Amino acid sequence: MALREPTPNEDWTDEELRLVVDDYFAMLGKELAGEPYVKSEHRRSLARRLPARTEGSIEFKHQNISAALEALGLDYIDGYKPRRNFQRALLPLLYDRTRTEHSSLRESLVTPYRAAMEPTTPIDPEAVLVSPPLREAATWPVARDEIERWTLRMADLVDWRERDARARALGLAGEEFVVRFEQMRLESAGQSALARR
Repeated sequence: MALREPTPNEDWTDEELRLVVDDYFAMLGKELAGEPYVKSEHRRSLARRLPARTEGSIEFKHQNISAALEALGLDYIDGYKPRRNFQRALLPLLYDRTRTEHSSLRESLVTPYRAAMEPTTPIDPEAVLVSPPLREAATWPVARDEIERWTLRMADLVDWRERDARARALGLAGEEFVVRFEQMRLESAGQSALARR
């Protein structure tokens, strides 16, 4: 007996979620490996396999996956800003997928900081001084205790000592960047003595 095709307003089925998660992890694996890929090509290809979903809804679901990964404390695709109103069915699916993923991708996925820790030189004031981001309402459609339950289940995948060391290194790099930036501003204002202090 053939499965009934979902209508566009229905929650995504388990099979649809599996397909979109597979597609997301294919892109994430390439991104973490530094390999090029084109998001629109992935969306178009996936849309052919998901006739009840538009390319826009597929992109939105990719953003939901980013939000679910973020909630679990994992890395996600840079180009898919997290949209927090995700289906709770994503949490166990991502948990299972992360555990069975190739070890190199899994290790990259649980490492929260991919960018180099050293600030760039020279510092461009135009690139540093930007308007504050708009704050997104901190609401989750999935109960916070459910997110915490799945996060605890992910704990055995994370090297907490390494994560703590990287967080401390990132914090120190941020402090050094701020000092260098303020020294540069003092120098440009003719306050070399203050900059040296």
